[in-house]
Amino acid sequence: MLKPQEVLDRYYLETRCMLLETAAVLDRYDAAVEMLNHLQIARIQLLTNNPEKVRALRIGGIDVADRQPLYGTLNRHNLPYVRAKVDRAGHWLSDMLSSPMRGK
Repeated sequence: MLKPQEVLDRYYLETRCMLLETAAVLDRYDAAVEMLNHLQIARIQLLTNNPEKVRALRIGGIDVADRQPLYGTLNRHNLPYVRAKVDRAGHWLSDMLSSPMRGK
């Protein structure tokens, strides 16, 4: 069983990691948020498969009203890359992976 101090330390570390992760996400997309703000665009329809991009724009105050996925054609050359995007970065490409592969 964890001691009260260990629970507190774990909570602190988890919270700190979430804050650092949020800051890193914002750093990646702050130029896009700044540009949209400069153009006085507060609501967008975003073409992306990247959940981090949607999250970062929302954290930056942009209303992502809709998201449209982008899919290419799955083939033996891009299959490992697409799988890595899904497995490692959580990209929304499951539909693409379930489609028939071309150029076997």
